[in-house]
Amino acid sequence: MRCTYCLGLNIQKLIDYAEVEFSGWYVPKVSFYQHHPSIHELEKSADGGCDLCALMIHAFKTSKTDDHRYYASEDSDLLSAIKDWTETSSIRISIQASHIYTATPLEGTLMLDLLQISAGEYKETSSDPDESYLQEPPTVFLQLLTPLDLSLKLGRYDIGRFKTDIDLGSESNVLIAKDWIETCSNHHQGCPSPDPTSFPTRVVDVGTSDDAKCRLLIPEPGFISRYLALSHCWGGPIENVLVKKTLAEFQVCIDWDDLEANFQDAVTITRSLGLRYLWIDCLCIVQDDFDDWAAESKKMADIYRNAFVTISAMSSPVSSHGIFQTPIEVENGPPPAVDICLSGDNRTTVSVAAFSQGDKSKAEDLRLLYMYSPICLRGWCLQEAVLSPRILHYGVSQIYWKCCRGFQSADGALPGNLFPENEFYPALSSVLYSDLARDGDSSTIAPLNKRMLMDEFYELVNQYTKRKLSYWKDKLPAFSGLAQKMHTAIGGIYLAGIWSKDIRRGLCWQKEMSWARHASTYQAPSWSWASTNDLVNFTNPDSFADNENLTLVGSDVELVNENNPYGAVSSGYIIVRGLTMALWRTLGTISQTELELTTDLGAAMWDEPMFEGDSLGITMRHVCEVVDEETGDQSFFVEGVEAEYRDMLEATVTGLEDIEAKGYTVLLVSKANPSEEDQREGGYCIILEKETEEDVYRRVGFLSLSPYPLTRFEGWKTETLKII
Repeated sequence: MRCTYCLGLNIQKLIDYAEVEFSGWYVPKVSFYQHHPSIHELEKSADGGCDLCALMIHAFKTSKTDDHRYYASEDSDLLSAIKDWTETSSIRISIQASHIYTATPLEGTLMLDLLQISAGEYKETSSDPDESYLQEPPTVFLQLLTPLDLSLKLGRYDIGRFKTDIDLGSESNVLIAKDWIETCSNHHQGCPSPDPTSFPTRVVDVGTSDDAKCRLLIPEPGFISRYLALSHCWGGPIENVLVKKTLAEFQVCIDWDDLEANFQDAVTITRSLGLRYLWIDCLCIVQDDFDDWAAESKKMADIYRNAFVTISAMSSPVSSHGIFQTPIEVENGPPPAVDICLSGDNRTTVSVAAFSQGDKSKAEDLRLLYMYSPICLRGWCLQEAVLSPRILHYGVSQIYWKCCRGFQSADGALPGNLFPENEFYPALSSVLYSDLARDGDSSTIAPLNKRMLMDEFYELVNQYTKRKLSYWKDKLPAFSGLAQKMHTAIGGIYLAGIWSKDIRRGLCWQKEMSWARHASTYQAPSWSWASTNDLVNFTNPDSFADNENLTLVGSDVELVNENNPYGAVSSGYIIVRGLTMALWRTLGTISQTELELTTDLGAAMWDEPMFEGDSLGITMRHVCEVVDEETGDQSFFVEGVEAEYRDMLEATVTGLEDIEAKGYTVLLVSKANPSEEDQREGGYCIILEKETEEDVYRRVGFLSLSPYPLTRFEGWKTETLKII
């Protein structure tokens, strides 16, 4: 028996309240639907048989207090915490939209798909008006859902998202995927042609029926057909892969039982979409043949670029896990969904449901999958995602789509908060798909913007360094497809991850976290971002001075395989000419007077710690200048520490007195443009450590100089250095 409060509730009434007061993800202060006067009355109604009250109680009960930092940690869940209050806990209901960002007004909202249930009122956090702010009441959410074949609207608003089938291989999900593919292939003018311009060396032929045998196909020269590609995490060794011994055997039959679960599901997807050919790396590249691996990895860019659709096993951490997954059932699962009316004068209803994993914070969306899913943490998979024109993503609870026109999800979510940002690279797309323009019409591909292309390159490097590789020796190979496709447009020489045409910005990478330790096993020259497995970012070139401060005189990179100029390297050097200054790295303390005089000089971003146990301490380490008293020119830099930091180190680290000062060379890569407020120049430098060989150096850090008197650069020395 539904309670009086729930009987009086409908969606139109909530929209009327929202038109008086609405702000994305905020609880309204004055305009809401007043429900039961307390959490206790709500629970009593739920126990008495009100199905909608029961859903609300379930939402409060499955929301842990950890998600609401202002509640008692000893309570096991949010419901218990609220019931222990002495404050009012009146239940108030409003409507919200999951696709919008915080504080978005109602005018920016197109779909309303959440019931927002709060308990209590806003309250002041402090009696001091200067320190106090209004704290929101505890809030939980319920979903508004409609069947896949039913779209509901009230005025200009879509109401609810579609209820999806958690069986990702179901016929309904296949129909959704087919619709996305057909729409993109036949109607998206901004997307490249679905017809390939080349075909892989080998593919898996999955046959034309569900009971057909799979086999390895080595096509005749000139053979062209649409094919799918699989992007997946190996997650460790795979037992049955293509090797020299099985090459002939696989061309006859690849036994179904020998296929990993991911591959079986990929075959099933290929067949269900009406395709016959599937490319899987470990079944189409001879894994124990170095020459074949080198040759095929060089083709990786074209393999994914030409794929009709790439299947992304997004949530599968290992090959044996499977693409078709079932969400984990939570203990004491949610009550069944219930219906409420759209308005008071008609019987059209929308379903109200709890989130399958309890709290909304545990619900799946593509934005979070792009941040945390297994495939988005793996290095090889970045270029696979960027190079693929069409991707069919498989999450845990639903399927998703990406093409040049944007994202879609099976539940019909709208663009915004539920989809990732900055995952499209228009300049790179113009390079990738210029020869795949629909019907030869190049107007469907955006014109090339070289400056934007370079910005996208450095953004991709930053994203790439956030990912892991099973074998760090693949640092450059796993990025080679992107570099290969960009090279013609950028020009110059590709030097182990940086471009000769943009040498200044390429050298100006720095650590993003505590350190950028250089790999113990050689991966790249010290001046390349590929020399570290830690996160790096790059200096914004907008602040670079127009004049060329550093000149590339010469370079050489030794490749592991001469057939792949973008792959692994065994050694390399650059010879550059520029301004230099000496720098001493010390643990000496800086006086307050020195600190006041030099605090704006800059900060040294060392790649590696000075000693074991060294902490970051950038804010307590400062670069000071030592000036020749006779000439007024700068003689050298000294990095010292504040006395407080030295005392802290001595209390936690032994043997500091044995750590001697060490000398380095600072190489100016680029001066920085003066600002309107400050007509002095700053600068961006790399810090070099001298090798035993004369004039041969190794990069050990980055130095950013704050606004710096022009005359001081006169004390710097012009040198030609070889950096390895």
